[in-house]
Amino acid sequence: MGIFSRLSDIFKSNVNDLIDRAEDPEKMVKQIIMDMDQELQKSTAALGKAVASERMAEKKLNDATKKAADWEAKARAALAAGNTDLAKRALSQKVKADEEVSTYREMYETISSQTETIRTQVETLKAKMSEAKSRQAMLIAR
Repeated sequence: MGIFSRLSDIFKSNVNDLIDRAEDPEKMVKQIIMDMDQELQKSTAALGKAVASERMAEKKLNDATKKAADWEAKARAALAAGNTDLAKRALSQKVKADEEVSTYREMYETISSQTETIRTQVETLKAKMSEAKSRQAMLIAR
């Protein structure tokens, strides 16, 4: 059994030696750069979608804030006119609008945070890609 074990070890070492010789650092860096480029494209697309979502959430927040302010103004006007029933209904609508504002603010803050995370990841990936390209240039120069 010792002979088979030794033959197996010799075979493994020869295969590992072949693999080591086949590994070309320049080709490996080139492949890494290609992989990073694909990931950068995906990340950039995700960032674009996140920014669009952030803008949409911000618009909804602004609209809800304006709506709440409008209901408050209507309630004040109704109260000034002496129409307490209308003022109560307007205040009821303002409370609902304030709840919407709270919901949209929370949504906007979450999306904004996620967008910033993606933006940071894209910048990090760009920096790593630049570093890989400079390594590739060094390998080619050798």
